[in-house]
Amino acid sequence: MNERELELIELIQSQLPADLTEEQLEELRTVMRTSAPLRDAILDELRLEQGLATRLAPEGMQPDEWVDHISRVASARRRSKFIWINSIILVAALLIGGGVMLVSSIQVEKTPEVASNDNPGEGEVQPANREPDKTDKKDDKPDKAR
Repeated sequence: MNERELELIELIQSQLPADLTEEQLEELRTVMRTSAPLRDAILDELRLEQGLATRLAPEGMQPDEWVDHISRVASARRRSKFIWINSIILVAALLIGGGVMLVSSIQVEKTPEVASNDNPGEGEVQPANREPDKTDKKDDKPDKAR
């Protein structure tokens, strides 16, 4: 048995048939015609898979049906896992968004009312009977005694 046959035997024992490339499958077909050890290794793998499918399949179900059923279940689990992960991400985003909105609304409520006029004394009409303050005088000259 040569080194290439050993590599191909290791390949079929370590990988699923669906994972093999077209080049690998073509090489297996070519070498299998002349290599008895490779044919025996492939036959052993087939017996193992068939035996597992036969023993694990529920009564009344053919091994091929059992393998199809397992494939469907695995696919359904992947879909449900995807849905759960996306649901968790959506809920987290909604909670974060709600928290941000709540915090911002609390900050708006705590903000004091700002007067529309920064200088409340400006622009107001003063009553006529009010005595003028020293600040209200028009000229800057001090009062002289009369």
